[in-house]
Amino acid sequence: MRKSTLLALAGLCITTTAAASIDPEGLSLQSEKNYENVLTADNAALYGIVAAGDDSTSFAAGCFDTAFNGLTPVAVSAYVMKNDAQMEPLWTVALQGAATVLTMTSDNDGGVYVAGQFADEVILNSTDGTTKTISGYQEWGAYTTDEVASFIAHYDKDGKLLAANTLLPTNDEVIDKALTDNPEGFFLGYNECYIKKLVLSDGNLYALINFAGQLYTTDNTASVNSGSADAYGMGYYLSQRAGTVATLDADLNVTSFLATVKTRPLTDETSAVEAVSSVGMDVADGHLYLAFISHGTTSLITSAQTEVMEFPLSDDGYVFGYGIADISLSDVTIASHKSSYVTTNYQYPYTKIQDVEVAGGKVVVSGVFQDKLGFAPSVTSTGERDLFIALFNQNDLDVVKAAASAFDEGDTSSNGEDVLSAGVAGSVAYVAGAQYNTSTGDGITSLLYAINLDGTDMTQHSADEYVGSIAGSSDGSRIFFSTAAAPFTAQAFSVYGAAATGIKAIGAQQTESGAWYDITGRRVANPAQRGIYIQNGKKIAF
Repeated sequence: MRKSTLLALAGLCITTTAAASIDPEGLSLQSEKNYENVLTADNAALYGIVAAGDDSTSFAAGCFDTAFNGLTPVAVSAYVMKNDAQMEPLWTVALQGAATVLTMTSDNDGGVYVAGQFADEVILNSTDGTTKTISGYQEWGAYTTDEVASFIAHYDKDGKLLAANTLLPTNDEVIDKALTDNPEGFFLGYNECYIKKLVLSDGNLYALINFAGQLYTTDNTASVNSGSADAYGMGYYLSQRAGTVATLDADLNVTSFLATVKTRPLTDETSAVEAVSSVGMDVADGHLYLAFISHGTTSLITSAQTEVMEFPLSDDGYVFGYGIADISLSDVTIASHKSSYVTTNYQYPYTKIQDVEVAGGKVVVSGVFQDKLGFAPSVTSTGERDLFIALFNQNDLDVVKAAASAFDEGDTSSNGEDVLSAGVAGSVAYVAGAQYNTSTGDGITSLLYAINLDGTDMTQHSADEYVGSIAGSSDGSRIFFSTAAAPFTAQAFSVYGAAATGIKAIGAQQTESGAWYDITGRRVANPAQRGIYIQNGKKIAF
């Protein structure tokens, strides 16, 4: 099975960093590559992601608005690159236009599948000089400026574009209903669609799609609808969010929707808060594993059956419903599922699943929660929110271990805690996040935690940069990170040996005390010119 990594689109304007080290089972830095000033300050954000290749290679992606590596941007464009064992690029291609890569996975043949969001028209470049232009979502005959449509592309081992396709949301059924029920009605909802994760398993490609509106297979023979209706009985129609898992063929056509998580259609008797908050998935051993958080009456729908879970709304607080399911791919039946719910009284309810991965006989679910963790309600947050990792037995979905970061974000009226990325390498699961200022979005502290798959306690491992993406190699011997720090216009990609010993810092190498190093890790006598240098594990600007 080949897994993807995914991007946390954090709204953090990182302005401070926390220098520290990482030591989950003794990671040793093998190589790191830094790209300075790929984004101007106006567009600075955490966009970089990584994916493990088939051998010693890896893939990296991000956004840029400044020419680099021979690439020319159109607005804030995206790039995809393949790196060798030393993190030096073997090839780089640009996705010119308003595009953001959200997830990647190796194709098991030296190439990579890439998916993300885009708007307007985007030019997909190829190392052989050819291009393909894809067109985004339109309303009233004009492209929207928001990246609400999805793209998926397949590049071979040499960076040649093999195939590309798009997935555009619609709301045909809702608009038709609005015009039928109330000719004077208005559709106030929104359409969106983004591919959150790609998984290649047994030669089949699967995509987890979060969406609002309606999606169709490429041949228009099947569709899924997130649910939308007149919530207030006044002809003002709203959209709801949902999640679905689609299958794709070699040409990247959507051929089917295997499983969908959605809430019931809104009416004037139901509440507008009923919606799916987040969904995560992985595929292993002929089974699809889903974890989700939602509010209200929630259905898990496959072509073979439907399971309905009641997460009752309450006047005493905000209800978060948690569910996990095992779906057999041979007949698309739900082999098992479990659900529970918790209630929080915080003014701004928030919880999210970042990722699901199957490894070592466990289903690993990671994210951020508020107050009480629905998968294990005895686990509570320190402060308002905590990062979490929950381990389930793969065969029966029983909880083996659930642990919280127990990080106190401080005054919750001004500080928050959110998840950025997660991944598994060998026998260790990781989750990364940030403490941030809720008013300004400025980062305060980077957070990184790890837990062994045998269920030992979660431990904190800090990083001197914010970790935007984590990916482990299939053999568990290497782990890749994308990191960024102030002023958040640069991007770093690194690889660590998971089997080696010694404490290493993400974004900083082990160095002799007091010695100076340049950004590539080479020792220098003293800083001789303007730039970034490293001393005692900290980056210092001259």
